[in-house]
Amino acid sequence: MDSKANLKLDAAMYLAVNAAPYWRDSLHALTMVETEQVPVMGVDNGWRCYYNPKIVSQWPTAEVAYVLIHEVSHLLRDHATRCKDSAADHDEWNEATDLEINCAKWTSRDDYGNETVLPLPKCGLHPSKYGWPENLLAEEYLPKLRNRPKPPGGGGKAQGKGKGGSGGQQQPGQSNGKPSTGGSCSDGVPRPWELPEDDEQHPALGEVEQVAKRIQAAQEMEKHLEANGRGTLPAGWEVWCKTILTPKSPWKRLVRNCVATGVARCGLGRQTYMRSRRRGNLIFPRHKMPQPVIAIVADTSGSMGQGEGTPLQRAFSEVIGIVKCVGQVNVVWTDAVGTLQRNVRRFSDIKPVGGGGTDMRVGIKHALGLRGGDRPDMIITVTDGETPWEMEAPSIPHVAVIVKKNTFYPEPKFGKVIRIED
Repeated sequence: MDSKANLKLDAAMYLAVNAAPYWRDSLHALTMVETEQVPVMGVDNGWRCYYNPKIVSQWPTAEVAYVLIHEVSHLLRDHATRCKDSAADHDEWNEATDLEINCAKWTSRDDYGNETVLPLPKCGLHPSKYGWPENLLAEEYLPKLRNRPKPPGGGGKAQGKGKGGSGGQQQPGQSNGKPSTGGSCSDGVPRPWELPEDDEQHPALGEVEQVAKRIQAAQEMEKHLEANGRGTLPAGWEVWCKTILTPKSPWKRLVRNCVATGVARCGLGRQTYMRSRRRGNLIFPRHKMPQPVIAIVADTSGSMGQGEGTPLQRAFSEVIGIVKCVGQVNVVWTDAVGTLQRNVRRFSDIKPVGGGGTDMRVGIKHALGLRGGDRPDMIITVTDGETPWEMEAPSIPHVAVIVKKNTFYPEPKFGKVIRIED
């Protein structure tokens, strides 16, 4: 272990967290792996950060902090999955993703008000290099990169090599004598220094946990916006967090109907003087409306996928919408078995479990079997729909939220069904 490099990384992490406090958990989720095989630093698609101690110890702390934020940006934007969807050339894709995230400007402020600007390293790629507009998506930069003029002597793809912050400017694993922070976090292509996913000492972060980290980061950014106002997030990230967090279902109306059903079934609830009304000199208590107990049966099976736009991400957005509306829910994480998590009040509470086969009936039966204060007034099942539904209709209201297009599985024949197809 190189103590000088470790001290440099600790100082850089401090700057990075102060520059992006809403990404504190995401930054600390990185598993640091020391290796001299990586040219400078790189992060794989399992959130493991590989660093060369000899090189990192020589870099300015502020630049190392910028690289940490840069790599987490690749992970949060799920560039590896988007690369598969775009079918892009890996070199051009890596440059395009760097252009997408290097537009952001980061300034770290400590507890005493001192500011440190985190500079883009000299090897970093910025749209101003080509005179292009900032804050476009990687998919928008790709055609520009393909159509850029070739430099004298040909080799159009060679232009910009060794300039990108993610290292995609080179063939994976090759440094070409230039600094690289390459890793599969940007394009999904494993580098020679990257460990297997199931490495015992440094296991990769699971797919469900990765989606949870993205959603949590978006939620923290939304809180930052509410506290500090618009324009306080780096360019492009405000739109990103709003997109990630916006549920498609009208949960306020659905939960209000649940409350109305509960009132009809069990009365107006208990009386309390904490909510009183006055009539002359007399004070009368008001009824406290019952708080509905919601059980979310959440699909975490392998068919839900991972990353932006996948059923799993959309399902998590719906879970957030329900939590915001109700304030507290119980979640039954379900693949082929059900695992109960009680009293989820915010997204940072969520500890998803799953990744196997799919049978949402298991989770629904688990929720129906809850007793005491956990007994639900409504069950909301969030799934991609690729599950059998043949079972006796639940004795309490049930809403099935299907978050995948063109599923050929039949809908449940009980309760309400909501399809989210965009």
